[in-house]
Amino acid sequence: PYTHEAGEFILRNLKLFPNQLPETSFDVLRKPKNVRFISASTENAQARYLPQWIRGNEELRTPSSFKDTAVVLCNESLLLPVLHSIPAEVKNVNITMGFPLAQTPVYSFINALVELQTTGYHAGTGRYTYETVLTLLKHPYTRQLSSHAEVLERRLTQDNRFYPLPSELKQDAFLEQVFTPQNGIAALCSYLTELLREVAVLYRQEKDVEDIFNQLYRESLFKSYTLVNRLLSLIETGELSGVRTDTLKRLLNRLLT
Repeated sequence: PYTHEAGEFILRNLKLFPNQLPETSFDVLRKPKNVRFISASTENAQARYLPQWIRGNEELRTPSSFKDTAVVLCNESLLLPVLHSIPAEVKNVNITMGFPLAQTPVYSFINALVELQTTGYHAGTGRYTYETVLTLLKHPYTRQLSSHAEVLERRLTQDNRFYPLPSELKQDAFLEQVFTPQNGIAALCSYLTELLREVAVLYRQEKDVEDIFNQLYRESLFKSYTLVNRLLSLIETGELSGVRTDTLKRLLNRLLT
């Protein structure tokens, strides 16, 4: 039979590399449909109804059936409400639209660190600003990695320490890493990679392995670390040697978002 030349190589590839999935995997449209319409007052209400729908659906009574189930969002902003609504028995998810890095703890942590070492530090006086210090002390990662963070935050507030010295903030090994002034873009990137490695320890606990959000946060942490480490490599090889700190700050923010 005549084959259009545009499809010649496609046909050859299909013969050499056939699909590993059975034909039944692509036969969904021929199967009987069971369509239900459920009214909801808001889009968030739709998301909150999801666990009830999953548990009440007879076809989803076994964990193996979850892999054939898709949730189609009419609005991309519903991603987080839907993820929060997925019941605990669902152990793995595949987000085809991608998970926004800007909505993860690692993004806010990196931003807080960069702000601390740039606009939050005055080289002339050798002091940090109260606002940038508090943002970091309140961050979930800092609270988990330092037992002194909450106490230090309260003390700075009670004593009205609006421009604390680095020495009074270094209450333990982790806080010493965080509140050590950095000079130059290479030092700043190295500082970020070291602290991201510290954060990685939090995701090695076995009890959290099957948590959906921890899976996503681990992936976002790896992505962020790879990105910052790549910038550090470019700086060390001289390809970004002339970049100013404020430019690096904007570049990093653009890449992360």
